[in-house]
Amino acid sequence: MVYSILVVEDDPNMQQLIVEFLEEEGFHARGAGSSEEALKLAGRFDFDLVVTDVRMAGVDGVDGFVLLKKLRPELKCIVITGYADETATARAVQIQVDDYLYKPFKLDDLLEAVDRVRNSGTRVVHYYELLEKLPGKLLSAARRLFQRDKPAALDEVRLRVFKGYYVAIRSNLVSVNSANGVFVRLLDLDQEYREYLSSSQDASEAQTLQGQYDELFQFLTALARSKAQMLGGERLPAAEFRPIYNAVQKGTITSEQLQLAPTLKLVNPEELVSSPELRELREKLWG
Repeated sequence: MVYSILVVEDDPNMQQLIVEFLEEEGFHARGAGSSEEALKLAGRFDFDLVVTDVRMAGVDGVDGFVLLKKLRPELKCIVITGYADETATARAVQIQVDDYLYKPFKLDDLLEAVDRVRNSGTRVVHYYELLEKLPGKLLSAARRLFQRDKPAALDEVRLRVFKGYYVAIRSNLVSVNSANGVFVRLLDLDQEYREYLSSSQDASEAQTLQGQYDELFQFLTALARSKAQMLGGERLPAAEFRPIYNAVQKGTITSEQLQLAPTLKLVNPEELVSSPELRELREKLWG
């Protein structure tokens, strides 16, 4: 089945350019000039992805996506905008958009973002299969991240933090210093997560850990909203963290690969001899 994309853009020339480009790349694309028009189209056609501008008359693109999700719960979203709108970014993080591009952008950048979003499910299966072949407690725990039948509450809130973190960096509204501090907290929480997986998995422990992830998510959203600096807390050495930050900003790693960063940081490279792909990813993330 052809991947179907809804382009919500109130500039008719930009809308036509993006729709025609996506059609040329083999997608089925339709354009809408407003969120209201997008909702009408979504009521008639089944879309896999919405590419939406933020600022437009009536309902803006972020709130429009919320309404579209009610019609199409599995719908993915890429935000495109020409404005550094802190409120929009915070809302985009909160509602779990999948990617964020600033205008002007190259059409190839948009295509790469579409491919990242489109293939996210395939990558989940792929990384699960890679990890399944490898021994080691750390790697066994990492398999849990990509199991499709995993229990919802704890794993969903963890995924929400990583996706929100990814989009917050892509939006350029969370500084490298703040992103570093948040990532150290993520590393700590993932250590607790792995310990939970190797223990009796008591329900109260899961609830506590879930609350900690959710608290970090709310803090991340507040950072994006205020564009404030995170004060205090530990940081990774700048030279160690900057490659990960840059890779997210440039889109050279996906949110699924980012989820593997805490585990791969702790894994001995020799444990990855039989998986050149994971070993290369470890070197890409951590050197």
